[in-house]
Amino acid sequence: MSSLFARLAKAKSRLLGTAPQEIAVPFELACDCGHRVTGIRRTSYQLATCSACHNSVYVLPVNVYPATRRVKSDVVDGPLVSKFSTVVRELLMGDSPAAEVASTVARPATPSEPSVPAYAAESPADSEPTGRKRRRRDTDGREAAVPTSDQNSSTGVPGPLVVPLARKSFGTRLRRIFSPTRLLALAGIAVLVSTGWWTVHQRQTEQARKNWRSEMDRAEDALKRRDLVTLYDSLLAAVKAAHTLKRSDTDVRIAESLLQQTEAVQKLSSLDLVSLMAAAVLEDGRTLDSSKANDVCSSLSGQYMVFEAALRPGEPNQNAARLDFPLVINNQPVRILVDSAILTQYAQANPALPLLFTARLSTCTPPSGPDSEWLIVLDGTTCSLITTEFHAFQLGFGGKMIPDISATVQRQGKFLRTRNVGRSNSPAEDKSAGVATVQRKAAE
Repeated sequence: MSSLFARLAKAKSRLLGTAPQEIAVPFELACDCGHRVTGIRRTSYQLATCSACHNSVYVLPVNVYPATRRVKSDVVDGPLVSKFSTVVRELLMGDSPAAEVASTVARPATPSEPSVPAYAAESPADSEPTGRKRRRRDTDGREAAVPTSDQNSSTGVPGPLVVPLARKSFGTRLRRIFSPTRLLALAGIAVLVSTGWWTVHQRQTEQARKNWRSEMDRAEDALKRRDLVTLYDSLLAAVKAAHTLKRSDTDVRIAESLLQQTEAVQKLSSLDLVSLMAAAVLEDGRTLDSSKANDVCSSLSGQYMVFEAALRPGEPNQNAARLDFPLVINNQPVRILVDSAILTQYAQANPALPLLFTARLSTCTPPSGPDSEWLIVLDGTTCSLITTEFHAFQLGFGGKMIPDISATVQRQGKFLRTRNVGRSNSPAEDKSAGVATVQRKAAE
């Protein structure tokens, strides 16, 4: 594992361009006495002392230039993409040996030329005297004595020194890539990541359970005190916690319905539908001003309004149902369509009974002629049945002014609680008492 971390640290320094300062480069030089001097190169030159004869040996600093065909270096040159590919390739395949640095090295030589080490073959300009003896400069690569071909030796003709390339087999490369150390490291990282994710998930789930219970209790108290702002904030937090728990039981649907009702009360439009449409007629009282009619439709689109009407089934080729809303303005009827599953289910369970609900106006189309009608389409996703007298009162439907409102609200609340009874709740997430209490207290 330590070897893997060391390779990662080396790859990071090479990628960031800090290899000469962070990567340790060892050296091994031959002293005149025959002893070998070893150590670590520095960022500047140094004088190493031989432990046998105590003479000083000049040591070159760390190579700060990119690798060449003869000299190996840890500095990577080129654009960032090239550096990244080189570092990743060496991480996967391993560091290339010194023999692969140069594919072919051409050096003129004669048959009578003796085998001389690399440091002795340098020019006098490359060597610097230190003390009483001349000190030789070292090289960054190891020299290997490679014999020439038999043909060149027999004829006496000098030829190039060819360094053979060691080609690795596919199995060797595969074993290097999927080494046991790397597989163990990957397995450890996977276990660590999965454990961390599971711990965070468990904490979020437990916190969501606590938020669900506390926010529903807070909503109940706000409904008793008729505090609309606190009720909205608590219901919003409770619904968010229920979504985190992935709950879809009756209690959650009731909480979502209360949240929609509260949001509709806060966003209820103050525009008068009848007055706006009546003002779109010219002074003669019969001709419709198309410009004013378009302005009326533009102002009504996106507004939240409350409706009290029965629901008629839609036509066979239409999914939208029609509100039994007998409204005629200047001899032009108003047709309101809505496609909502909850409204349709309530109308099927309670036919011929009016509905009290809120919805957002999706589109409004003015009449195209004297015999046409106003067409209003409601957004079915925003339709919400009014299930508390508090919300009905906030929408302008007081129990004393309209005696049937109380019965309608109680009937709609009962329908919402008994809707989809066959679905079972999770025992660990059961909090039905709090939500049911909210509905019972709202009916008081």
